[in-house]
Amino acid sequence: METTKEPIYRIRFQRHSITGAAEDYYYAGKLCWEEFNRTYDSHYIFPALVNYAFSGELYLKAIYIFENNKESKNGHSYQELLAQLSEKAQEQIERSYNSENRKDCFCDAVKHYGDAFTKWRYRHEITNADSNVDDFVALIDAIKTTCEQIELQTGADQSEQEGMM
Repeated sequence: METTKEPIYRIRFQRHSITGAAEDYYYAGKLCWEEFNRTYDSHYIFPALVNYAFSGELYLKAIYIFENNKESKNGHSYQELLAQLSEKAQEQIERSYNSENRKDCFCDAVKHYGDAFTKWRYRHEITNADSNVDDFVALIDAIKTTCEQIELQTGADQSEQEGMM
């Protein structure tokens, strides 16, 4: 009797820049959200939200790195991460968020969604997840857009970020 072996797939992980990691989580969130909107299968909601939330955290940390050329403090709180950024960066994020007519004002959005990653990553512990997902995604988009702009303004490139994650 001949046996066949199943192929073994290996993924080689390489060190990634913080913005590269943020984009990975952002696009994973986006794909899950698009799939939810296409199928209305609720299995996609929390993976979308958690991936979006983590990407926002990484983009905030990347902004700090671009501005200070050193690693940001650990933590998941958007409020704490925003407080580390320059006033100019904070204002850019707020302007980007407010550029569309949002239900929540910027400070309310940060307060409401600022700990989304820690609140939503353990779905089984959630008792109340009443949220305006459009405003949440708009906040993440504002952070992402600002990160991309600051990266261009500072001339930061992937090599400057190596090892800072």
